[in-house]
Amino acid sequence: MEGTPLLQSRMAQKPSTSPGNLKNLILINVVILLVSMGTCIMTIVVPQYIYKRVGEELYSNVTLKHLKNQSPCFRNISDPNYKIQVNVQETTSVRLTQLILFNSIPAIFTVAILGAYVDYLGRKAILIIALFGHFARNLCLTLVILWNLNTDYLYIGFGLDAVCGGFCALLLLGYVFTADHTQTSESRTFAMGVLAVSSGLANCLGYILTGYLIERLGFFYPMLISSLLNCIGLALSVIFVSETLERRPNSCISPQKGLSNVFGFYFSKVYDGRRGIFWLAMLGFLFSVISTVGGSNIMTLFMFDSPHCWDPIKLGWYNTIGMGVISIFGLVTLRLMQLFFSEGTIALIGSVSIAAYDIYLGFCNTDLMVYCAPLFALFSFGTYPVIRSIISQMVTKERQGSIFASIAFVEAICYASGSPVFSYIYKATVGNFKGAVFQVMAAMHIIAFIMYLLLIKRRNNYSKRQELPLSIQAADEDTIESYDNIN
Repeated sequence: MEGTPLLQSRMAQKPSTSPGNLKNLILINVVILLVSMGTCIMTIVVPQYIYKRVGEELYSNVTLKHLKNQSPCFRNISDPNYKIQVNVQETTSVRLTQLILFNSIPAIFTVAILGAYVDYLGRKAILIIALFGHFARNLCLTLVILWNLNTDYLYIGFGLDAVCGGFCALLLLGYVFTADHTQTSESRTFAMGVLAVSSGLANCLGYILTGYLIERLGFFYPMLISSLLNCIGLALSVIFVSETLERRPNSCISPQKGLSNVFGFYFSKVYDGRRGIFWLAMLGFLFSVISTVGGSNIMTLFMFDSPHCWDPIKLGWYNTIGMGVISIFGLVTLRLMQLFFSEGTIALIGSVSIAAYDIYLGFCNTDLMVYCAPLFALFSFGTYPVIRSIISQMVTKERQGSIFASIAFVEAICYASGSPVFSYIYKATVGNFKGAVFQVMAAMHIIAFIMYLLLIKRRNNYSKRQELPLSIQAADEDTIESYDNIN
């Protein structure tokens, strides 16, 4: 369905498998794995710990032990214990929402600014900043638990993390390093798939370990482990990770100028001929990510409610096994599909796969049907690595930070808006057809499928008009020199 890949290895480049490149790629994947696992532990601890603290604050004279054993499908609204549970859940939900928005909304803007400076200050410096934010957030929660401090102190850690770009900034750096070390489209796409697997496997380990650690040791030790994982990742980056930006501008830029670089791909005339490609790729990416991110919380509500009535441990094992199978199988099939299909076709297959998963899941009314659902998503893994690879191939190495900053900006918007949007849809339809929200998610992936079809056509037309390696190299060299001066 698609022609020759955009960037062939026609320019003189050092091999992507050189020892230095391979070492740095392995280090980046190790850092992402460690920090992702620490983040997974934190995201599991936070709601449970705040739930516990809210219960203690609102009902200091009432034991909440029964709430842990209370069936999530309990419907006796006249029971006083049920009323306590509902009140605690509602208050906890409000506090969690406030904390998430306090972290995610500023990160939308800071990740774009930090991403712009990746092409000026270097990859390593911004990576250290992002990792420091993660470490500060997790350490703050660890200290709050240790000394039983007011939960308002969590805003300090989450605020520092937001200023440092949040998790999207960390992913941005991971993909920029990967793009710097890979030259062909096939190797870049696969390397980005490996990075996604590192994050996925970390989440698998986090889901398995955290529940048992909380049950046996309480909240402090899981968060201590989380903080240590972030600390190790930060230390590895400071000591061992090598800088990959070889050519830097003589002078730095203002934040305003940095933002114009990040969003110039979509508006500046110097990118004529490629702006349509950027827009289509980014719109497809947005519709894909927002439903995937928003669906994570909806899945929890869906499985906790009747007729499934799952508990957190059962859901945790399901997410762990399902995520592990999809990640590992997906990476293998990605490599195989690269032998037979173009990048665009792989993205289309992924969109169809995840859409089929959402449609099927909306009609699941037995546990057996739910267990079969991940089979529909087995071919969905390649979509995100492929789209990131396609976009990054459209610019030179000196603009990788800016282009991935624009991707991270969209991803941060999805993290901030995905859960509220689909939670509202779920609440509005749960009484009639609670699987309706999954049909909406499937529709989002169908829209993404259409965007990717148009992207393939636009990309092929552009590749026929000019020799892309030379034209992109020349255009971006002019962009780096003249576009910066314009701003």
